[in-house]
Amino acid sequence: MSIRKLLLPVVVATGLIAVGCAKSDGVSPVAQGFNATTLAQGGMPIKDYYYDGTLEFTPASRVYAAVLDFPQPAGENAPTGGHVHPSGFVYDLTGETFVNLDNGTHITVTPGEAVFAPPFFHHTHSNPGPGPDNWLFLGVRGEDVRDKPLPSPEGRVVINSADLPPLVAGATYMLRLQMDTLRPSGQTPTTKLGGATLLYMLDGQNTLAIQGQGSQTMMFDHANFLPTGSVYQMRNPSTTQQTQVLVMTFWLSTLPPATNVNISLP
Repeated sequence: MSIRKLLLPVVVATGLIAVGCAKSDGVSPVAQGFNATTLAQGGMPIKDYYYDGTLEFTPASRVYAAVLDFPQPAGENAPTGGHVHPSGFVYDLTGETFVNLDNGTHITVTPGEAVFAPPFFHHTHSNPGPGPDNWLFLGVRGEDVRDKPLPSPEGRVVINSADLPPLVAGATYMLRLQMDTLRPSGQTPTTKLGGATLLYMLDGQNTLAIQGQGSQTMMFDHANFLPTGSVYQMRNPSTTQQTQVLVMTFWLSTLPPATNVNISLP
């Protein structure tokens, strides 16, 4: 199967942005003023992965969750020679970015859009210009690259988690990138996570309540990591402005990614 055939059904099926994607509004007393939109999703079978004859990944490989921020000047194409990695998402913040495949195809991502990157397909990232662009990677990375330079010299780590628990050989893990919008004074349902989850504060600031940890402020352009089994709720303290959070979840496909629970958090 070609790389293009692997990537495109994921992009088309998820609709890239909110258009054509399911949207649900919170209607319970604990989830007023909230809606969630799936931006993109895909799967990662746990098996051996090769690129150009080299074994890149085995079921025994360890991964961690990460949010990376990549501002790119006009004309930059990185990394030199391309790269492969476990699964994740490209979410465009400003400008326009290309995901360039080996067959010469350019997948265009514009502000507010996301694409799922299947595991270990070879690609580069470029800015077609004429001005700078800025995009995020949210997903899982191999432990072998934790201490290596990022693919673009302008890139920065927003958050790196600790290593995730060992993966289940032969299983498939799902990844989903979701946009949570909290209207003024809104809140999410109290949720128990079925998989490792990243929260990236895209707009405004929220209060994050976590069972057993109290509450903290989620700041703009910062991220939080929540391990499998965490129980949490987000709340918008503003009475005038809505907030937006990117939520990336990585979970075993035989289990639900999250479950709403009837628990009061401080």
